[in-house]
Amino acid sequence: MHPRNFVFFLSFICLSGFIQSAFAQSIKISDWDSSEIYSPIRNGEIIKVNPPTHPPSGLSKSDKKLMAPPTELKNAYKEFLKQPNSGLLRLFVYGAYNRKIYFSGEGAFYSFARKTYQGASDADIGLGKGIFQNDANIGLMVNLGDVNIEEVTLVTNGVSFLANLVAPKDVNEQFELRSKSFKGFKEGSYFYCNQLPVVFGKTYIVRSIKNRESDVLTAFRVVKQDNDGSVILLWKELKKFARPNIRP
Repeated sequence: MHPRNFVFFLSFICLSGFIQSAFAQSIKISDWDSSEIYSPIRNGEIIKVNPPTHPPSGLSKSDKKLMAPPTELKNAYKEFLKQPNSGLLRLFVYGAYNRKIYFSGEGAFYSFARKTYQGASDADIGLGKGIFQNDANIGLMVNLGDVNIEEVTLVTNGVSFLANLVAPKDVNEQFELRSKSFKGFKEGSYFYCNQLPVVFGKTYIVRSIKNRESDVLTAFRVVKQDNDGSVILLWKELKKFARPNIRP
């Protein structure tokens, strides 16, 4: 090897060793957080990237454990839960646990049609800070008050309007009904809107219409509300309508 090349080679090795040593000293074990994924260095800094979410199609074992309702409530509503298309579910306030909940929707959105947690646009019910919300193509909710959910049927006052509502046939009708749902409106003595305040011990009805996907009418009751705003809902399906096909 030519002497000049040999000197260059030694300089390169020394410089590489210095860089690796400096890099190692700049990172402490305490800097690493198991809830984050670290990407390669960019512009001299370590870039922190949130972990990927679980696919919406299912939850991991740890997710299921986190979202599971309390055992005492499962036992209390054991007879109610024997009926088909019913359930007991937990909703977290959206954004409240975004460092701990990594599946789609962060545990704040649920699809009664699919019976699973979803992202906001695919859900039939969502929980914001102190409000229930529905971000489907068309979502209408009503608070029935302190009504026993077991006694709620399609002809119950406040329910019959949503049960008899005809799904939009074209985008003009869809836009009109969606606009009404955002503003809210009264029908008889009941107020219908796509979002309503969360009130413990009250029973709600939601009609959720998603074009070419699902159209479902569901009753749910707030049976528990924690200090962090999360809720446990007891729910049952009242009616599943034909899949809507809204024309352009």
